[in-house]
Amino acid sequence: MYKKISVAGIGFVNLLLLAGCAGYKAMPLRRLNAKNTFHMEDNFVYFDYKVLDAKECKTYLGRNVIAKGYQPIQVSIHNNSKHYFSLCLENLSLPVVHAYEVAESVHTNTVKRATVYGILGIFIWPFIIPAVVDGFGSKEANEKLDFDFAQKELRDQIIQPYCSVTGLIFVPINDFRSEFSLSIVDLDTTKTIEFSSTRLQAKVTTKF
Repeated sequence: MYKKISVAGIGFVNLLLLAGCAGYKAMPLRRLNAKNTFHMEDNFVYFDYKVLDAKECKTYLGRNVIAKGYQPIQVSIHNNSKHYFSLCLENLSLPVVHAYEVAESVHTNTVKRATVYGILGIFIWPFIIPAVVDGFGSKEANEKLDFDFAQKELRDQIIQPYCSVTGLIFVPINDFRSEFSLSIVDLDTTKTIEFSSTRLQAKVTTKF
């Protein structure tokens, strides 16, 4: 009898552990190092980027978003001047998908499993607990995921003097190209600085 109880207890604990698997963990983005990323500079403005692979997606996003059709690129711009620069993602030569759309594609979905637990719970009451745990666990994980993706997304912004910005852009995998460019505008001189993945030097143009 004790053996039956212990087996049942172990099985119940396993169910709780399975239900608790709906979690979200991701590391903060690491600062890009010019030694292992693409690096470009124009006088006092420095540009670095890195195309994330599947392993890095799991590390920094907790999910393999590439498998869902999105290629993340980490971009860093360091403004080591006294000028203000405007960063607008419309000046990126690749199409961008908002982080919330990418996040939704990798949401934890435990509805089917929770439904099975719920049905079994009608006949065997202990199954009610994993059903509840699963439901709350997946909701909390998805909320954390949404917040983290939003925090790591590179947004349109003004780059302050002597400041750095870094973040992720998400490109549809079918539209991703290794050759791309990103432009920022010097708000003090109206000059446009274009960084390109195919050039070692930035291209500077002036609006008249």
